[in-house]
Amino acid sequence: MDNLEKRDTLSMISHELRTSLVADKWVLKMLLDGDLGPVTDQQKIFLEKALKNNDKMVELITELVEAGHTTTSTKLSFEEVNMNQAIQDVLKDFEAEAKKRNIVLVFREEQTDPIIAEANKNKIHSAIQELVNNALKYTDKGSVTIRVSTSLHGTVLVRVEDTGIGIPESEHKKISEKFFRGESAKKKEEIGSGLGLFAVQKIAEKHGGKLFFTSEVGKGSIFTLEIPLKHPA
Repeated sequence: MDNLEKRDTLSMISHELRTSLVADKWVLKMLLDGDLGPVTDQQKIFLEKALKNNDKMVELITELVEAGHTTTSTKLSFEEVNMNQAIQDVLKDFEAEAKKRNIVLVFREEQTDPIIAEANKNKIHSAIQELVNNALKYTDKGSVTIRVSTSLHGTVLVRVEDTGIGIPESEHKKISEKFFRGESAKKKEEIGSGLGLFAVQKIAEKHGGKLFFTSEVGKGSIFTLEIPLKHPA
């Protein structure tokens, strides 16, 4: 079996797993909402745990597929993408979660006109989504702020800033490595693939850009996705 066949097989299996898990999610939600009959407080606690674990498994499978796709030699198609709109679309996915956890979700457009970049719309959406998801996941209180701007070098910068647990300096060099998860991250979230930031970095590289960050333990992190406004030929 060649690499293409392996990738296609993995994608097919992952799709089937994800479909089943999403179906289970809606059953759990119906039970929690009382649509299938009264639920006791104790039952509700266990159903909420099951739903949370289900969400984590869906996220894990999504990251595995994304990481697999971004490491292949498949060329991406590029089009004009409104980066402001791309960020707004991602934030809609997290509004309910942020509100539930009392995290302030802020979008700051640092330029008057929309920023248009030549990019792969789906991959950029996935990259921004992963950065926002990570920021929320490791923030207990405070805010997650997303900023978008352009540089004098002809690039667009998407910054995701949180007030979360931060990353120890000793782990900075490893943070984007495949399968790496920091000790503080493991304590905060037991389930995780260590593939999210690795996938974001690969997406950035396929756009001719990069991913970089600053972080301080107990004060939060700022992750910056930088890609060219014009895709290099």
